[in-house]
Amino acid sequence: MKSTKLFILLGCCFFFVNSLQAQSSNDQCLTAVLVESGAACQDLFNEGTEFTGPQNSCTQDSVGSLWFKYHMAQSGRLKIKTQQDYYLDNTNFNDIVTLYRNSCSNLQSIDCYNNDKYGFVGETVYTDQLNGGDTLWIRISGAQDIFGKCAGKVCIEVDVIGQNEGLPPPEDNCQSAGSLTVNQPCINGTNINATSDWAIPANSPNSSHCVWYTFTPAVASEYSINTHAGFSDVITLWTGDCTSNNTVELASSDEGQVLITPMLTAGQTYYVQLCGAFSTLQGSFCLEVTDSRPVAVNLSAYMEGPWDASASEMTSLLWQFDMLPSGQPYNTAPWNYNGSEGAGWAMSDYPVNTVDWVLVSLRSTTQVADEIDQAAGLLLKDGTVQLLNPMDVSQRFNDAYVVIEHRNHLPIMSPTKVLINNDVLTFDFTLGNSYLGGASGQKPVNGAWMMYAGNVDQSNPSGYEITGSDRIIWGNETGIFNQYRGSDFNLDRDVNGADRILWQANNGIFSNIPK
Repeated sequence: MKSTKLFILLGCCFFFVNSLQAQSSNDQCLTAVLVESGAACQDLFNEGTEFTGPQNSCTQDSVGSLWFKYHMAQSGRLKIKTQQDYYLDNTNFNDIVTLYRNSCSNLQSIDCYNNDKYGFVGETVYTDQLNGGDTLWIRISGAQDIFGKCAGKVCIEVDVIGQNEGLPPPEDNCQSAGSLTVNQPCINGTNINATSDWAIPANSPNSSHCVWYTFTPAVASEYSINTHAGFSDVITLWTGDCTSNNTVELASSDEGQVLITPMLTAGQTYYVQLCGAFSTLQGSFCLEVTDSRPVAVNLSAYMEGPWDASASEMTSLLWQFDMLPSGQPYNTAPWNYNGSEGAGWAMSDYPVNTVDWVLVSLRSTTQVADEIDQAAGLLLKDGTVQLLNPMDVSQRFNDAYVVIEHRNHLPIMSPTKVLINNDVLTFDFTLGNSYLGGASGQKPVNGAWMMYAGNVDQSNPSGYEITGSDRIIWGNETGIFNQYRGSDFNLDRDVNGADRILWQANNGIFSNIPK
């Protein structure tokens, strides 16, 4: 064991041979350097100094002491900062701050701090109430850990602070956990100045600055815990009652931002612990729990109206002539979809060769009441459906029916559920007919399957059909040019006889997709 320790120490010191500074003289308590509030810090180095004084309680393998002292003029609290920045100064190190009171011959330990166990940002210590007239002894030493340096520069600052500064956040302890509600907007919080609790994740033993939240699922399912954290976070799910002998770790992730839980029991209380680790220990977050996860949806579809048989693709005349709207068009009846996709867009915001907007839905059954999620997307001339964001799908669902609606074509739905594989759903409507349900699905044109044109009147609450009501709307709008109109069935920006030809060919076609 001694030879092992010697090897580590030599390795640590050898790392600094090329940058070794003059040895500091304050490596003993009796030679401690006096520091004062508000004074500019002075760089000192613990390279080559001995470790002196009592062993540290927060780590057992310490080297290189630097001693400081501070005289309390009056009772109060202090903030002690060792002023390090890994990214700006490569002479910093994994430092330990230990506080004592009384005298060098009778040191009484106050506390030991090694929160930044990897030596990226140094230590920031907030003391409890100290008495006026006391002398505070501060020792800074290096930790021989598996990561980081054990010697380097220190630039200590001490400031008098108020009674509330630097206090832990309210959610600092499991027993004072904040409350989360499933599928509600994320809750803003911080783990700055949070303490390390008794429950540390098994897969991340160096976690620190932990805060706690609790939630109770209403449905037995897997859940997504999303932190949106601005620091290197460790997310852990616990169950039990916040006592050391009855709190069980269920799942943990140090990959950041998201933890997918195992199947949870409806009505049971669970605890979410959010800690810092590695390079950035503290910061802000916005925590939420949902029973869904983002699913990428890769779809292809053709529409009959803009189909160009000679090019075997659709036209994009609405985009070419800057006729596309500033925002998705399905925010009115009968769709009443209130998504903000495309809000404020100009022509330059649209992808090249955009045909038009479509409305995409996922359903757990064929019924609209079982809709999982809905989003407006862009149909490109090659048939690609481009969504602006992934769709939210419950952890309970591993497949779904896919529905595509358009403002003047009959809707289409996949004939069966489509598998969600690794959070990706892929389906190509152009390769075959879609859901029939005793009615029409898609129209075959030159070997490709596409949506029927001519359905501008979609006000029927019980179904979709191409009838005389669509012809009436066309008749009222025929002759209107250079506008984004529903009766422009071929999407060329003009309402004219070419649109009536499309309607006439499909008059009487209907769909039984549940509405």
